[in-house]
Amino acid sequence: CVLVYAVSGAFCANFYLRSNNSWNTDGAWTDSDGNPLTGVPGEDDNVYILDGVTCTIPSSIVCSALTLNGILDFSSGTSITTKKAFTNNSSLTASDSKVLTLNVEGIQNNGTLLMEGNLSSIHVSRAILNSSDSSHAKFGNVYVDFSSNTDEVFTFMGGEGIFQSIAFENGPFSGKTFDLQSGKIQNLDLSSFNNSTVNLKGNETLIIDNFRMADAAGS
Repeated sequence: CVLVYAVSGAFCANFYLRSNNSWNTDGAWTDSDGNPLTGVPGEDDNVYILDGVTCTIPSSIVCSALTLNGILDFSSGTSITTKKAFTNNSSLTASDSKVLTLNVEGIQNNGTLLMEGNLSSIHVSRAILNSSDSSHAKFGNVYVDFSSNTDEVFTFMGGEGIFQSIAFENGPFSGKTFDLQSGKIQNLDLSSFNNSTVNLKGNETLIIDNFRMADAAGS
């Protein structure tokens, strides 16, 4: 017989995708031991796309945390929102009109993450955008959202990633410290950082083509 676990959205569960399927396919998901689960991941659940598996995003999806070891097919979807973290160990490619929203920890990119379309954007509250190879990390518009960020210091590590633009939204920004350590940024807008400190540390490769500031104190 086959034991099927019913999962309610009232608590956090771990969903594993072990074969090519759509995110919204009931019965496609299992627990960590391979036991089938009913339903699909909800906004409080942790999701794992396993190695060699392609998950198709049919529209807009929300989960707590997403770990990608396989391939995320974002061609038909419009937005992916994680409430905690997104860890990319494999491949995600998005073009025009795609939105990736990451809250709390932000992105850890160890694979290929391409968000190159003119309308593609990434919204993060605590950004960790790492990549060792610029050809494997290209971003459109990155918006740092401070609505859920109470930290006084915001650290940005872009690695070898290439960013079309970085801007900030949903302040207040006064009294903040922004540590910019690495990345290749075409347009950096710090005009909203009034009475704040901006540290351009450049511990690694740091290239900024266009830079806009208000009365932030730079160092």
